[in-house]
This record gives sequence, C-alpha cells and structure tokens, in this order.
Amino acid sequence: MSEQIIDLGEQQTTLEKKRSGVATASLICSLIICCPLVTLVGVILGIVALFRIRGSQMTGRGLAWSGIVIGVVTTTLTTLFIVIAANAAFKILEQTPKLVTTAIESGVHGDLEGFRSEFSLGAVAANDAEVSAFISELASRYGTFDEAVIDMAAMQGRESSNQQAEIPLQLVFETKTVPSTVVIVIGQSEETWLDVKIQCLLIHDSEKGDLAFPLASQCGTAIPANEE
Repeated sequence: MSEQIIDLGEQQTTLEKKRSGVATASLICSLIICCPLVTLVGVILGIVALFRIRGSQMTGRGLAWSGIVIGVVTTTLTTLFIVIAANAAFKILEQTPKLVTTAIESGVHGDLEGFRSEFSLGAVAANDAEVSAFISELASRYGTFDEAVIDMAAMQGRESSNQQAEIPLQLVFETKTVPSTVVIVIGQSEETWLDVKIQCLLIHDSEKGDLAFPLASQCGTAIPANEE
C-alpha cells in the first residue's frame, strides 16, 4: 500500500513538471487588463507556448489558448478605451478656450445671450447687469480682448471628476495676459456625445483683485469677501 501511494505521488509530480510555465505566464499576463502592453505579452507568450508544447510531453495547451484569446480581447478593449479617452481629453482641451473666447467676445459686442449660451444653466441665470458688469470690468482693467489659451504649465495637479474639471487658462488682452481658471461641465447633448459648457470663470489678479463670473458659483466663493 505504501509503495502504491509513493508511485502515485511520483507520477503527479512528473505531470506537474511537464506543464508549460510559458502557457501559465501567458494566461496571467492576459488577465492584467489595466496595461495593454502586458496583455499583448500574454498573447505572444501563448503563441510561444503552443510551439513549445507541440511535439513535446508538456501540458498547458488549454492555458496557452486561453492566454491568446483573453489577451487579444483585453488588449483590443483596453487600447480602444485609451484611444477614446485620449480623444475626449484632447477635444475638451481644444474646445474649452474656444468657448471662453466666444463668450467674452459675445459679451464685448453686447450679445449677452450669446455670452450666456456658452455657460451651463447655473450661469445662465445671472441677470444682464451682472454680465455687463463683468465684461465692463475686464475691458476697463485690461483693454481689448484677444483670445483665451490653455495654460499648459499650470495643468499639472489639477483635479477633475467624471462631469466637472478645472482648466487653467491665459486670457490674452491688449495690455497684458491674465491667468484664470475655468470650471467646465462635461455632459451629453442631442447633437454630440461630448458636450462641454462653462460653469464659471475666475480671473486671478493679485494687483486689482480676483474677478469671477457668475458670483453665485464656486469661482465666486473662491474670492475673499474683501475683494468682492
């Protein structure tokens, strides 16, 4: 009886030694879905394992095929997600300064509704007097408005959520370039799957005081009481 148990143990050990380690590694790599490079390695290892297993006494063909199939699927899905996310981020960064430029230009030309149309519903509720006061203050402080551009140097460390993001801008005027922060709201509309609207705009001015629109927003609350 003891000899039979020993023989079975030896046979089991022999079978375990013949299992392809490359096939096992293929499946493990293919399951690491957070990194498409690793899942791609899983596909490659699965192919290598199939060639090594063929004509040998090793087992693990099923593991190798699983690694290949899962690796192909996860690599494709993860890569697709990264591409979509990168395109969305690029579109947001491209669209945001255009929204701010269009809004301020509309306000400068007296088109208050055009100014409001670039903002989310909370800012649209601001009355004409608040819109006019904001635009007039910009003109009196800095002169003719030119354009808004992304402040790439200040982008690092900015926080964002699924539906809201803070983006640093440089507002280029006739007399000077002014740092600012625009809070945008990201959603969907009937026309596009990615709809970007301005929630509020905060002008950073250490000399003349910060300026925000609308005042009833997180940008407005960021201004100290003695500067309002």
